[in-house]
Amino acid sequence: MDIYTRMTIHLRLARYRERIVQAYVSNIRIALREMGKNPVDLTETDILQFLNDLFERGLSGPTIISYFSALKYLLTKVLKLKWPVESFRFEFSGKAGVHSQRQGGR
Repeated sequence: MDIYTRMTIHLRLARYRERIVQAYVSNIRIALREMGKNPVDLTETDILQFLNDLFERGLSGPTIISYFSALKYLLTKVLKLKWPVESFRFEFSGKAGVHSQRQGGR
């Protein structure tokens, strides 16, 4: 069973809405293709650089968060790996939208 099928099954069994299932699986396909790595080999740098690339292309905050969430779900729930980006969080602030911040420093 490929990783996309596994992801789909996990999300459906966790009772995610079908549009979220499809979005997450699509996000994973795009992310893995663009990063050019096997998911078990992804590092914090890989993930943060990918998210930054999305930002630089002008994607919206909610879209970037969707990619972040899909990657985190794949690694932690489907593959049972440690999430390598523990020190990172998104902040929402008014009209400015979504801001990212490394915890412990600015």
